[in-house]
Amino acid sequence: MKENKKKLLILGATNNEIAIVNKALSLGLYTIVTDNHIDWSQAPAKEYADEAWNISWSDIDTLAQKSRDVGVDGVMAGFSEFRVEKMVKLCEALGLPCYINEEQLEITRNKIQFKNWCAKFGIPVVKEYSVDDKDIRFPVIIKPVDRAGGIGVNVAYSRQEMVDYYNRALELSPTGNVIIEEFIDNGTKFDCYYVINNSQVRLLCTTDTIMYSGFDKGFETIQKAWIYPSKHEKDFIKVYHPRFIRMIESLKMENGYTSISCFYRDNECLVFEAGFRLTGGQSFNYQKAVSGTDYLESMICYSLGLPVKNYDFQSSPEQAVTFHYYGIADKEETINTLPNMREIKNYKDLISVVPHVLIGQRIEPNKLFKMISCTFLYKDLKKAVKLINELKDSIWVVTASGTTICPINGISEEELS
Repeated sequence: MKENKKKLLILGATNNEIAIVNKALSLGLYTIVTDNHIDWSQAPAKEYADEAWNISWSDIDTLAQKSRDVGVDGVMAGFSEFRVEKMVKLCEALGLPCYINEEQLEITRNKIQFKNWCAKFGIPVVKEYSVDDKDIRFPVIIKPVDRAGGIGVNVAYSRQEMVDYYNRALELSPTGNVIIEEFIDNGTKFDCYYVINNSQVRLLCTTDTIMYSGFDKGFETIQKAWIYPSKHEKDFIKVYHPRFIRMIESLKMENGYTSISCFYRDNECLVFEAGFRLTGGQSFNYQKAVSGTDYLESMICYSLGLPVKNYDFQSSPEQAVTFHYYGIADKEETINTLPNMREIKNYKDLISVVPHVLIGQRIEPNKLFKMISCTFLYKDLKKAVKLINELKDSIWVVTASGTTICPINGISEEELS
């Protein structure tokens, strides 16, 4: 009976949140999902949960009262900085455990404050400019300091483009703050993932990012794949990892998770941002598959005040790749069918599949849209490349006009090596 189960409220109901719902259900919990979508086709996680509310995850007062009425025992927010912020406020209102507080969250949400934090521990950061600097070397990347997920992010190749993109980012920033950084196109985007497990900070894994290529300006910041582990991992652990450990330890968190994004250029690691939200690549699937450790489970248990397992988190040498398949339409379209998940899941060594399109979703013309993400383990480079490229034949969507849109991107051995 649900009365005997701990109740977990999950903020957000996207395809990504389905992973949180399923994990909570596997732990014997009663799951509640909330967002303001009345049309559940736009909130697919609601179909998986025990209960769903059509209440905005930003409506703290209403959620707090509803949570008290039904006896919510814990709150989780995964894949959005803004939902994490609301989780902190809601947990505070309800007196429930939360793996992060407002002060800790602000350090990484504000990109300028985060860079100052890195400097305290001798961690290099990407070069920054002000909009009035006379010695700017183009290209530069412009982004709001307090947004995530690529919102308001653009690359400028001239001063006029910089000013235009700066003003656009300024409008999108909730606090009216924008950062201008050197755009690094001669290095490797490198991510490292850390878990705080019963006050012990552990390196979870590292990845190299493959950026989307083959298009002109406007697509430079689109990421198509993450490779586990990074080819820079050994150097990172030797040189930079101890500094990152000290930096994260300074937060004095008991349990939690953080990802830190950097560039490796000329053997130097340059940091540009970090976050306490779960990442869209869902690295917890990789870690669970290769080591049995499960930081998503730990975060859920902590949110409910349940005992958290002591994991010996170790970065694994086993190779894997998370690949994003993108589509593009030459005119405005509306999604009418979803990718064939059943056929895709039959592939060997596929450890996770996450769809990113919804029925009724509007597709803008000549603009890439993410269709689906697949993560799988591999030992043979050629077989991995063949599999990624073959999967394109099993993924498509049909629009309301009857147009079939298939993924247009694959991968090469050179990119994956």
